[in-house]
Amino acid sequence: MRKRSAGIGRAAAMAAFALVTFLAATAVGAACTPAPAAGCKLPFKAGRSSLQYKQTGLTDPDDIYTWRWNVGSHTDIADFGYPLATTGYAICIYDSSGRPQPVVGNPAAAGAGWSSVKNGWLYDYRPSRPLRRMVMKAGPDGKAHILVHGDSDTVTQLLPFVAPVVVQLQNDAGTCWATTLTNPTHSDDGSFRAKDQ
Repeated sequence: MRKRSAGIGRAAAMAAFALVTFLAATAVGAACTPAPAAGCKLPFKAGRSSLQYKQTGLTDPDDIYTWRWNVGSHTDIADFGYPLATTGYAICIYDSSGRPQPVVGNPAAAGAGWSSVKNGWLYDYRPSRPLRRMVMKAGPDGKAHILVHGDSDTVTQLLPFVAPVVVQLQNDAGTCWATTLTNPTHSDDGSFRAKDQ
């Protein structure tokens, strides 16, 4: 009887593992909405979040960007979903030009590259370009934070961005985090730097 129970337990574990593996293999990153999504979580305190975007015109890689959502409003760990298997993400950058929006939309599929960390999730997937690294930490008002870093080999000229610029991290569970950047400290065809206000 014990052997049979052990066999059933192993079979159940293998079935669960197969399901998670299938979901991870078939998951795709979230798709950015064609305009900034409404109802996103915002920084709890302004002036601490930022976007840095550099474009070299080369392919080594060409675009390098870092977005920081700091001192964020209350975020539960459940808001992040389950990126190990089912919740995909996308970083979306919208500007005020007449170009098709978003001007940047980089996905991060559920599954490969994700790991759980204290109070959140880490995405670190070097084979993936352009979105390569994310750190998402849940917390009460003023304690939640997100970091997104990416690069790409594209030589398409995206800069300069036309302010105001909206940056959003969207997931396919319907949750998003956002900053609005109205007064960049630097903006030309080589780089863009701004903090939220």
